[in-house]
Amino acid sequence: MDLVKGKQLFYSLILLSITILVCGRFTPEQIDFYGKECNASQEDLQIAKEYKVPTSELGKCLMKCMISKLGMLNSDGTYNKTGTFEALKQYWQEWPIDKVELINNKCHSEASKASPDVIATCNYAFEVMACINIEAKTLGVL
Repeated sequence: MDLVKGKQLFYSLILLSITILVCGRFTPEQIDFYGKECNASQEDLQIAKEYKVPTSELGKCLMKCMISKLGMLNSDGTYNKTGTFEALKQYWQEWPIDKVELINNKCHSEASKASPDVIATCNYAFEVMACINIEAKTLGVL
């Protein structure tokens, strides 16, 4: 990536982060932005805009790319419990903190059971997001 493109991406991400901080949930435009950065298909973007988890291989990789950019995965691809907690608090501000903690604890526990050969794959990221989605629905916040 050349310096100009790198600077453009950096400033775009800062602007996007400020927008998210102020507004809470991702907007369709923000999902499109991350989708473009993560090479997503239109079909997977549409699913993401409905706050669902895409199941196609490309969709699973979209989830990995997005949650990596949001700090929900560590640099080695493992579940970042602190980063996920902060992301859920930031992007789902309407969720009660106790429910965010329950979701995060449950999904961290589930992610910790993954075999080393699965960690850092698109399927691992899909499982992380599927867990968050299922737990949020179970707790009545999504």
